[in-house]
Amino acid sequence: MLNFKKGVKFKKGGEIVKLHTLLAMMKVAYIYYKRGYTGVLNTVTSVMDGKHMEGSKHYTGDAFDQRTWADATGTQMDPTEKEYLAWEIREALGPDWDVVIERTHLHIEYDPK
Repeated sequence: MLNFKKGVKFKKGGEIVKLHTLLAMMKVAYIYYKRGYTGVLNTVTSVMDGKHMEGSKHYTGDAFDQRTWADATGTQMDPTEKEYLAWEIREALGPDWDVVIERTHLHIEYDPK
């Protein structure tokens, strides 16, 4: 079973503001955990902190970024692994969530249709 406190990390400033965002983070953390990504590999790198484009859902607490490291050295996951992980997260979160593959992370945002 995933111990949320031990199994997922948050960078300093990764505040959680909204319940739906927290619940999505928990689902994503569990998916990462099931695939063997724990500790530093299972890290939320941004919620409301950092610099994002104007109008970003980060600023309202409706988006977060999840690290896509394959190992503790910071090597990125294989592109196929990122695609599969993004697909699995989309399936788990449902149609009101977008999952965008970025160079160093997955951008996950609440965007009800």
